[in-house]
Amino acid sequence: MRAQLAVLKGAGTGHFFDLARPRCVIGRDDAADITLSDAEASGLHARLERAAGGHRLVDLESRNGTFLDGQPVQTVPLRHGDRFVIGGHEFQYLVDDGEA
Repeated sequence: MRAQLAVLKGAGTGHFFDLARPRCVIGRDDAADITLSDAEASGLHARLERAAGGHRLVDLESRNGTFLDGQPVQTVPLRHGDRFVIGGHEFQYLVDDGEA
């Protein structure tokens, strides 16, 4: 299984991030794996972590929240095609399970 994040809105629109590591932190801080230039994002805003069959999205007690389908989330499993928002950035979770 190969998972990626596509940037749909915000700085880096059209860019893809491979989710090869067990955990991936998104935020403004240089310590984040995916660094956002976004005043609405917290330093360490959210984390993607491997879970059974895919990944889950975890909000790291961010100031402005993490949203999936317009709803604030704390911890939620992700499915192929899910879109979530951090600050002014929108991401889409994509999975290639290798089946043709």
